[in-house]
Amino acid sequence: MKTLSLINLFLIIALLGCNAPATDNDQNDAIIQESNSVKKIGEANGDSGKILSADKVAIGMTIDELKKAYPNAKFIEEPLYMYGIDSEESGLLVVNNNEKLLFVWVSEDGHIKGITILSPSIVIDSNVSVGMSFQEFLKKYPDTQLTVSLVDEGVEYYHVKDKNYIIEFLTKPDNRVGEYEEEGVEAKSIRIARPNAKIDRITMN
Repeated sequence: MKTLSLINLFLIIALLGCNAPATDNDQNDAIIQESNSVKKIGEANGDSGKILSADKVAIGMTIDELKKAYPNAKFIEEPLYMYGIDSEESGLLVVNNNEKLLFVWVSEDGHIKGITILSPSIVIDSNVSVGMSFQEFLKKYPDTQLTVSLVDEGVEYYHVKDKNYIIEFLTKPDNRVGEYEEEGVEAKSIRIARPNAKIDRITMN
């Protein structure tokens, strides 16, 4: 009887072990994984001053890492040309809680090559975001001169070279943010026509 009782005791202990909740090791693994993602974003920005990340995503991450960073988001395939990129390839639109957060595309090795910010909730360079007025942006960068995109004439942009990002305004010839001597691609503004225009997109690649 004693032998049978010992066997029953071992079985009970084994069953309890199988049904035990996640251990500290499991929690540590999750913390390490999150820490690695944060580290990767920090490494992307580096010491150069260039901005290579936005929210939870950084240039150089994989799509798997992106999806882990936004576990509840929807990922919708859209063509790159919709975002002013001269390519027939597609990228992924990230939608979280019915809000379009950003759009990403990858290089041949499968790592994120570029990010376009679409949500006003994502802030870079201390205070720059989608929805910021051009007038406010000029206080930060007073020498800004807009250019009409060579790829998409419906885009006016300014490249903040030191920080490696581009602000974009989606416009037409009759509602340009800048005023130009001649209308056409790669035309540069000579003055500001609509200082209250809001930034529509921010791209880094």
